[in-house]
Amino acid sequence: MLVKLSKSFFIFSAFVIVLIISIAVHLPLGWLLDQPQIKQQIPKNITLSQPQGTWWNGQFHVKLNTPTEKIELGEIAYKISWTDLLFADLAADISWLVAGKSADKLTAQVNVDGELLKVTNLSGDVAVSSLMQLSEKTAILADAGGELHLLDLSFELPIKEAWPTEITGKLTITQFSAMGMELGLLEAVPSVQGQEIQTNITGGQQSKGWELKANTVLFKNNRYQYDVKVTATNPNNMPDWVALMLPMKNPRLAKLSQSGRW
Repeated sequence: MLVKLSKSFFIFSAFVIVLIISIAVHLPLGWLLDQPQIKQQIPKNITLSQPQGTWWNGQFHVKLNTPTEKIELGEIAYKISWTDLLFADLAADISWLVAGKSADKLTAQVNVDGELLKVTNLSGDVAVSSLMQLSEKTAILADAGGELHLLDLSFELPIKEAWPTEITGKLTITQFSAMGMELGLLEAVPSVQGQEIQTNITGGQQSKGWELKANTVLFKNNRYQYDVKVTATNPNNMPDWVALMLPMKNPRLAKLSQSGRW
């Protein structure tokens, strides 16, 4: 009799455990996002909508709310790693369809340990026109040509500081064109230097006798500074659009320096 009770108890316990695991695994993402304690963790200027899937494997649309407009950022899909959860770490594979377009896709691995957000292997291709359509402020360049390529970008962001401590990788823009301006290639390499995010930019069309170099700095105190220089091997090689956008120092050199708040 005791053996039968033990066997029955084991079967019942196993059933309960399987049921709990099944419920936990299939917990709808929509239900989770509706919970007050979860809503409190979402920044006020971010709106998540159209959730699909479960809490560990799902997708949702993201909207950024600014004082002047609501920006549709597109669709984010994710899959959480069960292995990392066993060690109290939150890690996930992320893919972002910019403006919901399958051709404009970024992927990354994200890890959160409670104090530090790590994003690694951020890679993908996005049409410049898609990025310009995200905001009313850049919609004037919605017909811009070219493609942005993110090449294995990584960064670390202490959650309380909200300022990165490390950035590696690079970005390139190929065949960029807008408002009469044409660039063969732009390459940007960002880095963190204390309270500054510096980005060195090189580009132009050396085969046509001109090149562009720029340096931008974002300061933690919400200020920015940038310097742009375009040089040509001779005056005839200087692109026509340069004089419309940059002060000409001489027929073979144009330079612009500016600073302000972001």
